[in-house]
Amino acid sequence: MRQHETVRITGPETLRKTLANAAIRRILILAWRDVQDGAAGGSEYHTSAMAKVWADAGVEVLLRTSTAPGLPSRAIRDGYQVVRRGGKLTVFPALLAESRLLRRPGTGVVEVWNGVPWLAPLWAVGPAVTWVHHVHGHVWQEHFGPLVGRFGWLVESRLAPRLYRRARICTPGNSTRDDLVRRLGLPLSSISVIPPGVDRAFSSAPPGAGVEGDGRSSSPTVLVVARMVKSKRIELVIRAMYQVVERHPTARLYVVGDGPERARLERLSVSCFGHSAAVVFLGRVEQAELIRRYRSAWLLVSASSAEGWGLAVSEAAACGTPAVVTDIPGHRDAVMDEVTGLLVRPGQLAGAIERLLVDHHLRRRLGNQAAHHVARLRWETTAWRTAELLVTATQAGPRTGKEGSTR
Repeated sequence: MRQHETVRITGPETLRKTLANAAIRRILILAWRDVQDGAAGGSEYHTSAMAKVWADAGVEVLLRTSTAPGLPSRAIRDGYQVVRRGGKLTVFPALLAESRLLRRPGTGVVEVWNGVPWLAPLWAVGPAVTWVHHVHGHVWQEHFGPLVGRFGWLVESRLAPRLYRRARICTPGNSTRDDLVRRLGLPLSSISVIPPGVDRAFSSAPPGAGVEGDGRSSSPTVLVVARMVKSKRIELVIRAMYQVVERHPTARLYVVGDGPERARLERLSVSCFGHSAAVVFLGRVEQAELIRRYRSAWLLVSASSAEGWGLAVSEAAACGTPAVVTDIPGHRDAVMDEVTGLLVRPGQLAGAIERLLVDHHLRRRLGNQAAHHVARLRWETTAWRTAELLVTATQAGPRTGKEGSTR
């Protein structure tokens, strides 16, 4: 993580007036999934957090997304409207068929490019910005197999960049920005780095609650918070913990989250540890329980192969919990190596976990520094800076396909 630019937030009323003065009366958000979708992750949480800030400021906000089992086609949440139509693939043509929605005057468009873009540069008549959390690359084949995966990567790496060269791109960190330039060929001048926020509810526990003096578990506790999909590579953490538990029998791994890989990961856990309590799968938990887990864990681990940032890393950091993470773009922005956590290669996970479990001074130092470092991250700042880009786009005049990009 590098030093982050900060923006002075002057309050919801100022945000609303700033947008109104730019003739932006509403914000249309296009996202593949909603935060309440069972497969939702950090990108969806990021989107919902910004939407709440805008809605709290009195801005009309509409989130247009795909349907999900058990969820209604329309809902009001945190002051903004959610409309769910179309499946995970048909949501794209379903949206493009809604010409009245797309061409309403006074609308600013915020699209979330999650592998498949919404092609806003082709149809948006008002100001538009595009959030790209990370380059998917090999994630395509991990999720969809070789045939569909190659096609998806072709769209992401060859077709979409041609359409988005003049678009206004937002991304959470410098390393992902560099990845967008290097792998997708997007111009550096079109990309704005806007770090994510951390909900104020995530904070360190009151002192004196546990053996560690800060509410930590009395036994060595490792935490994973992630969707159970292939790109999160949770199996690497389980195998690393097998090595750790051999030398530290009281160590425990708790896994928060759910997803299509859960059954396979549970089988792997049984094959490694039998039916012992060394690995506990907690599933999805409410925020209060998640905070308790962050506060009691000795460290957080993420073995992901692709991340835009890793919101769980920052949430844990806000609770004073350091992280051991794979050295990939995104993680390099969320973690300062040897300062707020450890950046390692996949084969080094076991050694890094053990190092922090046995070195109490190092673990506490990294945790304290992590909490200090993320204290500046606020969703108000993330939403405000994204809105600023919409305003800048409005000031640049109507979209002609020839205007330059802004930062």
